[in-house]
Amino acid sequence: MKKLMMMAVAALFAASANAQTDIVKLVKKAKTYSDAMELVNQGVSALSNEDKGKVYTKLCELAAKEFSAEQENYIKKDLTPGYDVNNAYTAAQSLLKSSILLRAVDAKAPLKYIAQLNKAREMMLNAGQEGLDTKDYNKVLANLGLYVDAADVVTDGNLALDPNVPQIAYFSTWGASELKDDANVMKYSTYALNDSAYGAPAMSLMLNAMEKKVASKQDSVEFVQKMKGMIGKYPVGKADDAILGKIVSFYSAPQYAAEIDKLLDETVASNPKSDMAWALKGQTALNKMDYDAAIMANKKAIELNPKFTQVRFNLATGQKDKAMTIIDAAGGNVTPEAKALVDEAIANFTQIREEDPDHEVVQWKYPLAQCYYILGNTAKYEETIALP
Repeated sequence: MKKLMMMAVAALFAASANAQTDIVKLVKKAKTYSDAMELVNQGVSALSNEDKGKVYTKLCELAAKEFSAEQENYIKKDLTPGYDVNNAYTAAQSLLKSSILLRAVDAKAPLKYIAQLNKAREMMLNAGQEGLDTKDYNKVLANLGLYVDAADVVTDGNLALDPNVPQIAYFSTWGASELKDDANVMKYSTYALNDSAYGAPAMSLMLNAMEKKVASKQDSVEFVQKMKGMIGKYPVGKADDAILGKIVSFYSAPQYAAEIDKLLDETVASNPKSDMAWALKGQTALNKMDYDAAIMANKKAIELNPKFTQVRFNLATGQKDKAMTIIDAAGGNVTPEAKALVDEAIANFTQIREEDPDHEVVQWKYPLAQCYYILGNTAKYEETIALP
């Protein structure tokens, strides 16, 4: 019986091998990309790399031929009423996907199609932009994500040759975030973390995805440790800003105040030019009504970044609130020290008003009016309250 079973297994392997060989032959005879892809989808995992190369080469040949035809139609689309640009986008996607498969077994082989691949990626940008314009986040992710996925192919692994990758990766991340596709948020955000423009927002989206997996106290501890471990790794992208902000918000409960203070103190000690670290020190101090510490830290953040509107608002709020405590302690009298603080707060709120007239960043109208009320300036108070 044992011998018979072994013979049966051997026969099964032989049949499987023949089937795989048939797939190679059938793919090489395929006339269209879809026919070839249908065969590939039946399974090529058991093929040798050599045979996979043959299969994926044929896929690329068919995809390139179909893309070439659609590219000509796409160029003339404005002169062809009723032409569906999605036909061109689909052909471009097929070429890029097949080139990615081919590169996995032969890095140099797809470079034969480099000109067409670049045109196909250009189409992905157009399709992705259409998705952004219409808030079709599936379209954003599918097309911009594929632009990023194919970057290794056209740059032969040197992504620095395509400076657009971080930006496109960020918008792919954003699209994935809108779709609550956390796996792709994690995938595409990594391409942007050290970019000067998109590093911090990409990190923010990544951390939001990571936070969703926190379901227990132990998860919380591990999440914070992971965040701490990422501090300092992406200096160009200022990703630390997003990391510190997430840690502070995540550990906002009073029992973590000492730990947050320690982290921020360590951060400003190691990087005294971190405007975000100083800003967060100011914010946490303001929340604790430690107005002297809040004013000091927010002033430092403003020195480093004069256009940090939210921080200037926190600074002005701290100045106003400290003045009110002084007035209360003086039995309602506006002491010279209190007046000086209110005057500084008015100057800061007024600057915010000039920079943010439509309250897009902060709601400055009522605290500014309150400052005039404290000083007894009724005319200015009423004028401010009447503002839109």
